[in-house]
Amino acid sequence: MHVHESKHIWRFPVYIFYITIFFGSFYFDVLSVIGWLFVFLGFILYVRTRRFIGSYYCTVPAIKKGHRLIREGPYSYVRHPIYLSSFIVIMGFIMISKSIFSLVYCIFICIPYGLYKISLEEEILEKRFGKSFRTYKKNTPMILPTLKSFNREK
Repeated sequence: MHVHESKHIWRFPVYIFYITIFFGSFYFDVLSVIGWLFVFLGFILYVRTRRFIGSYYCTVPAIKKGHRLIREGPYSYVRHPIYLSSFIVIMGFIMISKSIFSLVYCIFICIPYGLYKISLEEEILEKRFGKSFRTYKKNTPMILPTLKSFNREK
């Protein structure tokens, strides 16, 4: 097994991020309320997306037996809604903790790490689904929804 195939290695940078929030200063203010709203909304998106993809979910970029290309539900707005939900939750925790260390860690580790993992997943999806995935990729934003993604017919 290669290092990048381990389920645990993929979780490590996120675990480290959650440790960084303890370097912040926690007090109740408007930023904290907005942060909790981000955490809540990100968690709701994560749960909805996980339920939507069901058994296809995997922490390691891989194609499972019988895998099909999902373009419905949250996947009709962005190609990677689970990453979007994770980034929303992380930003919420940064707002709650007000930790500069967490913000810097997120900018230099979490975001590049997430984008790297997305690139691996997209490479695998393109190999498996070919033209179908390329069309989906062309018509659906990677991580941030646009007005166009909400306005087109589903």
